Amino acid sequence: MNNNQTFNYKGAIFDMDGTLLDSMFLWDIACNKYLTDRQITPEDNLAEKFKTMTLTEAAHYYRERYGITDSVEKICDDINAMIHYAYTHDVVEKPGALNFVKSLYEKGVKLYVASATDTALVKDAFTHAGLIRYFDGFLSTQDTGISKRDSHIYDLAVQKMGLTKNEVHIFEDSFFAIKTCVDAGYRVTAMDDISSKDDVEQIKSMVDRYIYSFEEVMGDNS
Repeated sequence: MNNNQTFNYKGAIFDMDGTLLDSMFLWDIACNKYLTDRQITPEDNLAEKFKTMTLTEAAHYYRERYGITDSVEKICDDINAMIHYAYTHDVVEKPGALNFVKSLYEKGVKLYVASATDTALVKDAFTHAGLIRYFDGFLSTQDTGISKRDSHIYDLAVQKMGLTKNEVHIFEDSFFAIKTCVDAGYRVTAMDDISSKDDVEQIKSMVDRYIYSFEEVMGDNS
């Protein structure tokens, strides 16, 4: 890992929660609140357990572990509704995110999102943050059914951009998603986030760069 290194690439794939937006905490709150609103006490490590799941997988877990009788679709809709207001009113960008995305756009870099969040929510959050106009497309694990444990969601973004893997750089924050990308041969820049605080050293050992602000990588594609 060389944090002073800059990269040239024709396409960039960004995660949203914890990478472009400071929003991972919403999911930690929502996964527990969904249960406490129903007078059910969640297990201590529920948020950690859900980190590697799609929302659909989490909904199945609610049904199997906690006996929730609502359909998987309704569970997903209820959780998405819980966090919609925060995405469109309260959530802020990670330091330097908007300026960095804008700079890549102005340099002709194709930009895609690969997120675990529903695409409609991603678009609403990006509209609030001023990011949406710069992106060529959006992929969600909820819409595609592809977990970030599978590199196919990133491969699909590359395909939609009309590029090859070697022409693309990925920006992620979570350990399991970063491992997926690195194992698949992608170049990765990791964004620091409190939700990954226990995995920082492992992440640093895997990625090309580890950053705390997008201001650190403004020299890309110069």
